[in-house]
Amino acid sequence: MAKRFKAALALVVACLGVALLVAATPAWAALSAPAHTKTAQLNEDGTVTIRLDVTGASETSTTSQGANVYVVVDTSGSMGEVLSGITSYSLVDPSSYNRYFGPYVGSTAYGLVDGNYVELDVRRENTGSFWNPNYVFTFTVKDTGQLYTGDVYRAVGTTRMDVAKGALRTMGNTLLAQDNVKVTLIPFDTNVGTVSGPFSKGNTTGFDTAVNNMSAEGGTNWDAALRKAGQLAGQHLETPAYVIFLSDGKPTFRLNANGVVAGSGSDDNDGKNLDAAVAAANGLPANVKALYSIYNGADAADDMKEFSNRVTKTFDEKEVYDGTNADSLNAALANIAQEITNSASYKDVVITDVLSQWVEYELPAQEMVNSGFTYYKNDEPWADAPKANIDASGHVKWDLSSVGKLEDGAKYAIEFKVKLKPEAYQEAAKSDGDSLELPTNADGTQVDYTVLQETTGGSSTEAPGSDSYEIPTVPVPKTKLVISKTVAGNMGNVNESFNFTVDVPNGTYYVNNVEQKVENEKLSFQLKHGETVTINGLMPGAHAVSEVRDNVTGMTTAINGSEVKGSDAGDNKLAFSTEATIPNSSKAVTVAYVNTSEAAPIVGYSDNTTPFMVLMTVALAGAGAAGAHAFARSREE
Repeated sequence: MAKRFKAALALVVACLGVALLVAATPAWAALSAPAHTKTAQLNEDGTVTIRLDVTGASETSTTSQGANVYVVVDTSGSMGEVLSGITSYSLVDPSSYNRYFGPYVGSTAYGLVDGNYVELDVRRENTGSFWNPNYVFTFTVKDTGQLYTGDVYRAVGTTRMDVAKGALRTMGNTLLAQDNVKVTLIPFDTNVGTVSGPFSKGNTTGFDTAVNNMSAEGGTNWDAALRKAGQLAGQHLETPAYVIFLSDGKPTFRLNANGVVAGSGSDDNDGKNLDAAVAAANGLPANVKALYSIYNGADAADDMKEFSNRVTKTFDEKEVYDGTNADSLNAALANIAQEITNSASYKDVVITDVLSQWVEYELPAQEMVNSGFTYYKNDEPWADAPKANIDASGHVKWDLSSVGKLEDGAKYAIEFKVKLKPEAYQEAAKSDGDSLELPTNADGTQVDYTVLQETTGGSSTEAPGSDSYEIPTVPVPKTKLVISKTVAGNMGNVNESFNFTVDVPNGTYYVNNVEQKVENEKLSFQLKHGETVTINGLMPGAHAVSEVRDNVTGMTTAINGSEVKGSDAGDNKLAFSTEATIPNSSKAVTVAYVNTSEAAPIVGYSDNTTPFMVLMTVALAGAGAAGAHAFARSREE
């Protein structure tokens, strides 16, 4: 009985374990194929600009193990630095001049000179002691060094703090949309400020309020802030923790062995403040899975990178981000939020373009093929883009694998040119209209990708996929070359046929709507007086047109109204040639040949020959009659 009870209990426990395991399995975010488009724009020169793009995306879902996120934010005085959009200037309260850290160090001061606001250089001197400071400020006009003793102002506009607040609120909306994610805000300047949170799912209002209440003043104590994050993370060792550390300046303070603020407040020349921050990071508890460091001021870049390099503690993720402007800061925080939550994103993306039979690449030689491509990210030139190439099958291939995961919402694009082949214009010649829509790519033009699904616990799965691009078309014009023949002059033979040729690539053309194949790159035909041919299907560009005729004395040839000289064509023949430039349109180009033959007048006679001809006719008629009469009489005799 006891054995059966134990067996039953074991079964129940096993079933419960399976149930718990299923419950703990994350609800994966799902992504289908990434958004992707291809466009083809026909240019005036007959080339076609091809653009293929792919847009990154991410989806987040419930976190199974939970996550405590500690957002450690620098609120020192330099965060009040105006970055852009100065709207006005605010007078600084003189009583604040001698505050412990002062309102000017790390921020820009302005003075009013001759009615204009000018930037001031600020010098601070402590005339007291470290424990009882008495700071005296001296102001000089920037670039001139002129002493300034008037009122001091601050610019009013978009500050570094404003940018940080906006980016933090956006990140908070992402994180606080997840189950089991809690966010704590840790502001710091000379020391740690008022800690807010933790905020749980749905409480974006509370988080936003805490962010909005931050103000810029004081120094920069990385050490104290990181110690506070470690202390709070250590209170929940069973939950994965993530530290987001944002600062715009180098550390100027630290905590001593007694937990008291130490440091000059203006520099870290001896490196002790940075040493303390590194030690604080290395002391973070084991449940801290990631340390994300963001510098949102250029002054902090070198120190932040050195700080991260010197932190030897092992994290699942340890990264340094550039957040020196609104776009880069938003992108950094969005990427971090994606990594913290369960997410699905795209990686190993490869774009392949396969040409249709109607076009060919307008690219440099194979060894220089990279110069034929232009790359964009979010519609801006992308200098550091991975390079595309022509693969062994003759297709353009752009491999974005080195980018890693595509950024959420970022559009990656490549442009290059193709040109329409002669066959495209020959095909358009069959059209009843003025142009024919033809595709630029064939099957195989596609985006290959992998959907990467990750959880805060560190597990991940990958699912490869592929999707075709829509096939854009371009209007290929039905080109027209019209050649006419006229015979003029009193000696012109209107029944004579003249031989013509037009230089063309081999292929099929339509001469007066009759198909004519060309195999020797010469399209040949004959014209008589008053006849015309219309040739459809020519490539845009210059084509040589020639008439070959006998070398007849007194005959002249004009092309489009201008007399031309013939060149020797052998066998006592002359060639009269011109170039017909065919536009990339259905507009007809006309070449008119006129051959003129005139009999030379009799020398010494007046140009007015009508009376002479009448008398001559009468005389000849009379002489004929007399001769006939004499001949008749001689026969009678």
